[in-house]
Amino acid sequence: MVQRLTIAAGSVHVWQADLEQIPERLTALLGDEERARAASILPPSARRLWPRSRALLRLLLARYSGQPADSLELQPGTFGKPRLARDAQLHFNLSHSGPLALYALSREGPVGVDVERAGRRADAFLRAWTRREAAVKCLGTGLGGALAAGDAGEAVWVGELDLGSHALGALACSRVPPAIERFGWEPGA
Repeated sequence: MVQRLTIAAGSVHVWQADLEQIPERLTALLGDEERARAASILPPSARRLWPRSRALLRLLLARYSGQPADSLELQPGTFGKPRLARDAQLHFNLSHSGPLALYALSREGPVGVDVERAGRRADAFLRAWTRREAAVKCLGTGLGGALAAGDAGEAVWVGELDLGSHALGALACSRVPPAIERFGWEPGA
């Protein structure tokens, strides 16, 4: 039996994973719409990694919601941001850049996360872009909608995540989290 995970009040959990380490067999957890979307993704390297990112998302959501991973119903929000049909209080978001993936989960309100590979060094533009992407994903409005929402005064807290020298990460939350707990996914976890 898999241990159910809980998030302390106000906290955010951030998971980091190497999608190359996600066993291909776990993609059997995906629904028909997810499989169809995966089949349409180009280039082939992204088509191979996207289903793995969704399979791990399903595994994490199952551990936090107590629902079976293969029967989770993900519904698109107004602007397409997915949410759980049977656990509206579990907020989540994912991002991946190549094989590096980040997942954010909270029970206190919307979250957004972004990751970008930085090459040899991270410049100011890439840092700003990563922070902006996380904020947009937290708001769930898409790039165009986020600009309008931001202009209207809708604000989110955004912080950078230390991912080492070759990647940048940012987390956005609807309020300042009292704690951010970081986890690394390992095969067999």
